Amino acid sequence: MKNEIVERIKKLEENEYRGIVKDQHHRMKINDTDLIKLFKSIRDKYYRIDHLKDILGDTITINTKDLKRTPVSNYYLKRLKKLTGEKWGQKRGYDNEGNFIVKFYIKKGVD
Repeated sequence: MKNEIVERIKKLEENEYRGIVKDQHHRMKINDTDLIKLFKSIRDKYYRIDHLKDILGDTITINTKDLKRTPVSNYYLKRLKKLTGEKWGQKRGYDNEGNFIVKFYIKKGVD
């Protein structure tokens, strides 16, 4: 019985898929792994929203028209919370030239 389990585990290890995995949901523009990498790379740094929109293109929708609304939909931040277990936020402001800027951060002490 023990040898049978060992053989099955060995077969599972031999048949593990090691290629690139695409997310199943057809409407997602960015997969979970790339979303985490992207937000961790821009975490705690300010960026002009027009630059973010140019760089990210259609990967993540950036709101540049209505400045009363958040630049990035909270959908992405909620997704990040599910994936990382940390609550993400975005802070808006203006630079010296009056350009709209934003930074993404992990909220401290919040579940």
